[in-house]
Amino acid sequence: MAETKETKNKPHFKVTRGNVAATVWKNEGESKGEKYTSYSIKLSKFYKDDKGEWQNTDQFSPRELQYLRLALTDVENEVVSKKEESN
Repeated sequence: MAETKETKNKPHFKVTRGNVAATVWKNEGESKGEKYTSYSIKLSKFYKDDKGEWQNTDQFSPRELQYLRLALTDVENEVVSKKEESN
C-alpha cells in the first residue's frame, strides 16, 4: 500500500489521562544502510476557555503531573511492547 499524506500523518498511538493527551508518532528511516524506527511524543493539555470553547496547550500545572505520569507510562509500555515484538 502506498503511503499517502493522510496515512503518513496518522499518530501511531494516543492516550488521554484526565485532561492530558500523549500522542506518539512513529518515524521510520534508514541510516548507513540500516533501517530504524524511532518515536516522538507530543504532550497536550485540553481545557475550555472563558467562552466554553476547547483549547489546548503544552503548559501544565503541578496538579496535572499525575496525568502526565500516567500518560507517559502508557506510552512507554506501548513503545517498549512494539520494540519487543519487532525483535
